[in-house]
Amino acid sequence: MVIYTNRALARIKLHMWQDAADDCTRVLEYQEVFNDNYLKEPDLCFKALTRRAQAMRGMKEFELCLADLVEAQKLYPEQEGPKKLHKTYEDDWEHEKRVGRIMADADNLKGKEYVDFLLNFLQGKHLAEEEEGHLRKGPRLPKYCKLELNDENATKLRSVLKDQGEDVTLYMNTRDGMKVLCDSLEFNDNGIDILSDVLPLYQKLREDFQR
Repeated sequence: MVIYTNRALARIKLHMWQDAADDCTRVLEYQEVFNDNYLKEPDLCFKALTRRAQAMRGMKEFELCLADLVEAQKLYPEQEGPKKLHKTYEDDWEHEKRVGRIMADADNLKGKEYVDFLLNFLQGKHLAEEEEGHLRKGPRLPKYCKLELNDENATKLRSVLKDQGEDVTLYMNTRDGMKVLCDSLEFNDNGIDILSDVLPLYQKLREDFQR
């Protein structure tokens, strides 16, 4: 069981969120079946709960994440770690809700208007002062991209660039769009598919990208 919690920690560092959560769940399910509860091996279960909470946070499953921290706190009420994480992850959840409200404004935008909106968003230019402060609490951010390019926006951007062609693609490049896509790889690999779509099509774009 210790091997699973150790592997979960390694997978968290590699951003393998679901795999890490699965390892922790395996530990917790074993304890529930064979020991009836978490109290017979509290240290092991405490690690499994807190690490699964980290993994759930990585997948933006905030409700499940916070529930695990509550259970971890029951095992060691005197420890401050779960309380601090609970507050941090609650703030993260509120931040994600605010970001969702901001991006809802982009639903009806097309072409260059959407490109402008998305690039401003990814660079953090749409965020209010308190949200900028939230970003600074985290790890060091890339220069050009401060927020994650999620699956929905990546799909829409690919569609916009495909439908609008060279004009919008090169316009996006003048807005440092390719640099934003490269920096977005710090969060996930959604930018790779977009770069793979557009770079083979335009010589000027390839030259700028290589520089």
